[in-house]
Amino acid sequence: MPTGICGVSIENWSGRILYDVALAVERIAASRAAIDAVDPSAMLVGRHKNFRTLDMNVGDSIARAVAYSNAGADILFVPLILDHGAVAELLEAIAPKPVNVVVHRYDDTIRAFAEMGVRRCSVGASLAKAA
Repeated sequence: MPTGICGVSIENWSGRILYDVALAVERIAASRAAIDAVDPSAMLVGRHKNFRTLDMNVGDSIARAVAYSNAGADILFVPLILDHGAVAELLEAIAPKPVNVVVHRYDDTIRAFAEMGVRRCSVGASLAKAA
């Protein structure tokens, strides 16, 4: 039965700490099962707050995105992977699932990401900061 919900975003951040990979993946898998039991048409976003851990490298961020994808996330949101080479790696690693990134500049960067295959660019708080 459709719920009217189009998507659910599952965080991997407690408000104090980044969940370890196993717990974060378990949360994604449990969310996928719950969504599918009620409304399989609702999208599950696997959101990785990689910027909360200063020593998190791009490879670890991509590995988490892959794990979330494999656990049932329909779209992956990895906010601070902005290097075009790293974004290309992320896109390849989770293809054909869509990727969402955060942008801070409103120039050709957005077009370049779209041409690479990024399907959503969020602005986060950067619009408010620019204003």
